[in-house]
Amino acid sequence: MITFFAVFFLSFALISFYILRRMWQSLESTPKWFRYTMSGLFLFMVVSYPLAKGLLNGLNNFVYDIVLYIGAFGFAIIVYALLFLFIIDIGRFILKKSGQFKKLQNNYPRNKLISFMITLLLITIIVTAGEINADDIIVNEIPIKISKNDAPYKNLKLVFFSDLHLSPLNDERQLEKIIKLTQDLDPDIIIMGGDIVDDNEANLYRDNVQKLLKQISAPKGIYTILGNHEYIVEVENSIKILQKCGVEILRDEKVIIDDFVQIVGRDDLSKERFRGEKRKELRDLLAGLDSSKPVILVDHQPYNLRDVTNYNVDLQLSGHTHHGQLFPGNLITSIIYEVSYGLKKIEDTYFYVSSGVGTWGPPVRTGSKSEVVLFNIAFE
Repeated sequence: MITFFAVFFLSFALISFYILRRMWQSLESTPKWFRYTMSGLFLFMVVSYPLAKGLLNGLNNFVYDIVLYIGAFGFAIIVYALLFLFIIDIGRFILKKSGQFKKLQNNYPRNKLISFMITLLLITIIVTAGEINADDIIVNEIPIKISKNDAPYKNLKLVFFSDLHLSPLNDERQLEKIIKLTQDLDPDIIIMGGDIVDDNEANLYRDNVQKLLKQISAPKGIYTILGNHEYIVEVENSIKILQKCGVEILRDEKVIIDDFVQIVGRDDLSKERFRGEKRKELRDLLAGLDSSKPVILVDHQPYNLRDVTNYNVDLQLSGHTHHGQLFPGNLITSIIYEVSYGLKKIEDTYFYVSSGVGTWGPPVRTGSKSEVVLFNIAFE
């Protein structure tokens, strides 16, 4: 755990230093007070997220929320600052090779300032548009046919969503929207795919999150698994919050609904990294299931999909990827995961990976949409 965070924040610090250095160079034609002010604001933005999560986490008031908000948006700003610097450097390289770069050097300080202002404007537009996009939750309706004999009913409405990342960033306003969308779908069963909790109990209680989450209902039950972020913010804290909201947590456990639908929830891969404990092997977890009845496996991180096809699983539900969340992250996750987003059938097993209904870090989406998924399952 310590190694993971050390590598993450060291990389973040080096990237931030590089961006700060380039910004300082771009502002050489401006007054010193302006350069120092811009640099100070940038540094505050850089340290805000770790400051909030570290020193200010026990405040449980608006100061924590504001600093967290600034730091979270800082991630998105840094991503696109780095991307634009990469584009600018490619442009400089092309101009140098073509012999056109000397024209820019006639008034180089002014041209660098113009480049800085244009970049800042573009980043502002992109991040603002991404915030609006993240707030627009779609309902993705997917029909699935599962061949099972002697089914007590022919259809099942299953609502699935993942990666709420409940915190002061994804707060009660967002949760109210998710609840309304979910309840309007009139589901038989609701399954959540992990990374539901992303802050401590006091901050979520202050934002009325626990009270709101209790409003979600379905006649055949509400189930969830743990994701990596439940472990990051302390798993006991996460479990306590979810249990108070009346959600049943499946940790390497099975539940059978109407003596027919078999739901299996896997504990997250992060269990070993953060707790030094291994989750159950797939063969042990799925042992004893009745293959003549539908099997739905819920696993937060969509790794090793081919292994699942050996165990008569009809449908696996996952999240985690956010489908990149910030462009070009969606291109990267599409390389890392066999399924980064959407539905894919491998042999006799359907796999669905959700882009998530919430966001991690900045409440911004530029590479994917926020979604709630409705599976209309027909048993034949």
